Amino acid sequence: MSELAKRIELADQLSKCGMGARQVKTLTCLRVSVGSNSRRDIEGVYEMLEEIVNDSPLWGKGGKRLYCGAGMLWIFGDEDDVAAQRGRVRSAERGKQYPTDCHAWQQADGHGGWEAMPDRLKVDLAHSIDVSIQPREMSCPIDGEKLCLYDHDIDELVCHVCALSGRSVGHTVVSIDEFMQKTMAQVHEVKQRHTHAKEEVGKCRTFFQQLQNQRYEYEKMKQQVQGSIEAAIEYLRQEEQKELARIDAMRERNERVVWEKLGEAEMALQELNARLDTADGVLEETHPPAFHKRVKEFFDKQADDVPLPPVESSQYENYTPQIHTLPLHRVVPPVGTTVRIPQSTLLLTEGQTDVGNVCFQGLFFELHLKHSPTHMGVFLHCPICDPVYVTMEWALDILDLNRDPLITTKVADGKFPKDSAIGWQNAISLDTLRRHPAVEMTIELRHITYDLVPPNAIQARN
Repeated sequence: MSELAKRIELADQLSKCGMGARQVKTLTCLRVSVGSNSRRDIEGVYEMLEEIVNDSPLWGKGGKRLYCGAGMLWIFGDEDDVAAQRGRVRSAERGKQYPTDCHAWQQADGHGGWEAMPDRLKVDLAHSIDVSIQPREMSCPIDGEKLCLYDHDIDELVCHVCALSGRSVGHTVVSIDEFMQKTMAQVHEVKQRHTHAKEEVGKCRTFFQQLQNQRYEYEKMKQQVQGSIEAAIEYLRQEEQKELARIDAMRERNERVVWEKLGEAEMALQELNARLDTADGVLEETHPPAFHKRVKEFFDKQADDVPLPPVESSQYENYTPQIHTLPLHRVVPPVGTTVRIPQSTLLLTEGQTDVGNVCFQGLFFELHLKHSPTHMGVFLHCPICDPVYVTMEWALDILDLNRDPLITTKVADGKFPKDSAIGWQNAISLDTLRRHPAVEMTIELRHITYDLVPPNAIQARN
């Protein structure tokens, strides 16, 4: 037990015995000294006050206070700082029972933190007091004789006069030494019980100090977590505002672009309507121009006779060759040799599309598109049958809507009915077609011949 603890216990006992408050306070005064002039404001003699703070005594000097904070730190502060648990100087060690046990101190750095004091701060007992108890003999209040016997019946000390002829006559009386020997075991048992109770109290005090430390750490952690949550909420609120602003800007930009596109589409629609209104009057301005040029040339020149196969033999007297002599302007759509095909048809990945018929020298050819996952094929088929054989050569051009070629001109030749169709399996890739809303195909039949004998047989005969 430290000297200060002994003095506090002694002062408590003296106060209970009725000793003057001034004499009792002298036992527990503390003197605070600092090595230099850095903290002269806290120097002086502090008296122990009657208040208890965090289950620890409180010292004061005028308006200055020395108290134990919630974190088991001894703190110097003003009278108003005690309730707020703050101050200007505090101990650097936690868990000390009294400030005289602290040897390292810290001071506020002015920025919300703490720094070590450059000068040593010392807290000691203010007064050196020699406490000695002089034994004195106790005398009987009746006859003034020395109390040397113990009366069991009245549980008091008596003198030998009272035991022989006074109030203790007939009582069980023993000497003080004999009584002490008999009660020594009981006193020892009580002492052990008190010692055990004192140890339990010390354990409880230690546990309470640990709880106080944990409470301090919990409050500190709670403040940190609350600060982090508030910072996170503020960050999310700012990000939300930024995202809403970005969405509003994007919406305004998209609305502006949509209105611009709608205006362009409306202008294009008006232009198309104007072209459709004038299409009947001006043939040269309609699509496709190359076809109308050929139509005009066809009607201006004298029509040649359509070549017919030599079917003079009686073997074929009932045979009517599948040669069509219809005028070109009566051919079913697509008219002429150019056709526009939309993207919905171009991007099919399987099957076959029958586009239409192409007439050349009175003979009809069927135009087919064959679809695959990667390419589109283009073929011509002639629905001719024996005994007529047709040998032909044709060319294919695929253009975009600006009349720019998408492939190099392809040329193919073959004969019917041996070849079911003549063309290209991979005429153009789907990757190229995906970039255009529609394409135009131009078919040019460059050469065609008819015969009743297969071409191979004619070559063998020659």
